[in-house]
Amino acid sequence: MLTPSPGGAAGGRHQVYTLSYVPAGLLTKVVGEAGARGVGIAQTFPAPQGSKLKLQRDFQQTMQQYAPGVKDYTHFHLERYVSARVLVAGLRRAGPRPTASTLRTALRDMGEVSVGGFNVDFRKGNVGSSWVDIAVVSEGGKLRY
Repeated sequence: MLTPSPGGAAGGRHQVYTLSYVPAGLLTKVVGEAGARGVGIAQTFPAPQGSKLKLQRDFQQTMQQYAPGVKDYTHFHLERYVSARVLVAGLRRAGPRPTASTLRTALRDMGEVSVGGFNVDFRKGNVGSSWVDIAVVSEGGKLRY
């Protein structure tokens, strides 16, 4: 990302990173394509457009089936998909009349669970995953992994 120098001319390159909840498209819209290019974004979920993990393939198939009008999948879509799958797994283990308490216990007792190759584990607390990847904003506001 180029930053202006005090005189207004373009300065040197700086490494700039942001957290996963800043979408590359919004960043590009706010600071422009040139300003966003090269910014690193810490991603807490795999790329929704990827195909390496079963999770990614299952997610895309589900989106095509139930939301065929959506073509530009975001990390938020994938996060909600994983959350729904984990919630359903927890509810199945929580018994026929689940409560917040039985669901919490069920999620903790599940141990490490793979959601298509993406692992979650609530034994230590409310943070189920420590997965992080860095994506870099490229031309057109797209993410490159």
